[in-house]
Amino acid sequence: MNIIKIILSVIFFILSFIFIITGLVSFTVPETGAGWAIGFLIIGSLFLLAGIALIKRRKKPQYKIEKIEPIVEKPSYTLTEQDKEDAKKEYIEQLKQEMFQNIKVNASPLSVEISYGDNNNENKRKGRYIRKHVDDYVVIDIETTGLSPKINEILELSAIKINNNKINNIYSTLVKPNIEITSKITSINGITNEMVESAPKINDVLLTYLNFIGDSILLGHNVIFDIDFINHYSLECYNKPFVNDYIDTLTLSRNILPELKNHKLGTLANHFKIKTEGEHRGLADCKTTFNIYNKLRENIEQNVFLINHGTKLKTSKIKADTVNFNQDHSFYGKTIVFTGELEKMTRIEAAKTVANLGGINGDSITKKTNYLVLGNFDNVQSVKDGKSTKQKKAEEYISKGQDLHIINEYEFYKLIEE
Repeated sequence: MNIIKIILSVIFFILSFIFIITGLVSFTVPETGAGWAIGFLIIGSLFLLAGIALIKRRKKPQYKIEKIEPIVEKPSYTLTEQDKEDAKKEYIEQLKQEMFQNIKVNASPLSVEISYGDNNNENKRKGRYIRKHVDDYVVIDIETTGLSPKINEILELSAIKINNNKINNIYSTLVKPNIEITSKITSINGITNEMVESAPKINDVLLTYLNFIGDSILLGHNVIFDIDFINHYSLECYNKPFVNDYIDTLTLSRNILPELKNHKLGTLANHFKIKTEGEHRGLADCKTTFNIYNKLRENIEQNVFLINHGTKLKTSKIKADTVNFNQDHSFYGKTIVFTGELEKMTRIEAAKTVANLGGINGDSITKKTNYLVLGNFDNVQSVKDGKSTKQKKAEEYISKGQDLHIINEYEFYKLIEE
């Protein structure tokens, strides 16, 4: 309490005392009257309360705001080389997840297929899978430093032009990458750093390769892989997408020869007794793919896979070609229904694959349905709001607790590779 408050409180107490005494005395003086006496008492009481209030009033606490420094937790130990290596691996995994968040990868020890999601315009291809025999096409094959066109490079571009089902022209060139070729990659395709030392860069040779191909239908083994790389670098170098239609001998062989242990190029060559040279080199693989395609064409006439895409044959009528099933497979004994148009297979081809895995093909969504495979609805006029009747029915069953899984086409391919 400062000196001014002390002086004021003393004055208020003195005035309070004077007015209260005056009021009390006024009650004894008849001339003054009771009104004046009460007035003096009230004024005295007010001065008394004011004095008390001054005494009780406390000084408002003053807070001094100090500068707040960020708390930095110092490491309690020195990073070892192993710690650095672990941190590097963790960062790489995080980077891969960010890079591949829109990519579906169908992988097995036997083959790898990569297809990009639709969120990135760069990865939208207009080329479609061709479901008919052709006599004029271009066989393509490339060798690369890895599986992703976004972080890996092309090492070799090869193509064979086919007219009237005969070899008409050949193109092949090595490509010099921006990084060194690892020993692991060399062990796969046989291409060394010395071999590409004087080779052209991708931006110097890709246009010649694209002109050689033109607008021809493409043929390849797991050709989506090759198309994705060519598309990526065509956009990067020339801002031009790679939109050719294509035929995939990997897809054909899986449907026509389901009994094979795998459908790698070498396995098919052995099955058809095709002589191979320089496996995993572009031009040699192109020739092998060409020969395999012709062998598949000889066998395909007696297969259900030539049924026209628009056929009314119900998928539930498709039967398996074998009785030896893997009972641990996800589709074994399960009911699978398709909706929409598949990109890599006809509905009949997909149903045949399910049947050969011991699955049950369904024509409509019921309480027994376990999987609904979603195709593309772009060309399905009956779909108005992005969802087919089957998908809406499946979602209704799922909301009621049914164990039913809705998967896209690429998840379907991943499951059949189990």
